[in-house]
Amino acid sequence: MVCGGVLEQNLSKYRKAKKHTGYEAVTSIYQHRREIFSLNSVRPKIVMLGDSITQEGAWTELTGCREIANMGISGDTAAGVLERISDVIQAKPLVVLLLVGINDLEAKLDPEVVAKTIDEIALRLSNAGISLFLTAVMTAPASADAAHISALNTAIGKIATRRNLPLIEVPILLADLRDGTHLNASGYAKWRATIAPLIGRFCG
Repeated sequence: MVCGGVLEQNLSKYRKAKKHTGYEAVTSIYQHRREIFSLNSVRPKIVMLGDSITQEGAWTELTGCREIANMGISGDTAAGVLERISDVIQAKPLVVLLLVGINDLEAKLDPEVVAKTIDEIALRLSNAGISLFLTAVMTAPASADAAHISALNTAIGKIATRRNLPLIEVPILLADLRDGTHLNASGYAKWRATIAPLIGRFCG
């Protein structure tokens, strides 16, 4: 569990990153998306949770599941997801698929600090009785942040092992990225194929 001091420091870094890296527009999108989520009148069985990589996926069309909610927000971080985890809990899904962390690393946050926040997200969902599938951060081998991504993924793997959570690893290559970070169609096809058994289980 993240202690109050460490968590507040992480949230503080998250807010400062927004102010100093041109995130004013992202802040507006963040609030807009949260307001849209609050209007949802259907209880989803599955929630896709994360940043722009999640948000850009047309999950109902990709999976054929009509009880899947896209709660990705462009520019979001682990601390941002933690700030809005109550939105997810209020939706009462059976399972959450979480992918987050790349924006934290771009904001120069330490991978271990990011992992502690992800661990807190896992704890909050567990306390709410919601199953969680962690997803390793997706990148290509040529990524400039490969070392930090590797460190974060190692830490995420440890969380999955300690909390007995499934870990999703999508074999993304450079050819599956449209701009070095975001997925193209082949990338989403690989993600869909990786989670297909899970979708069938919870949305069959």
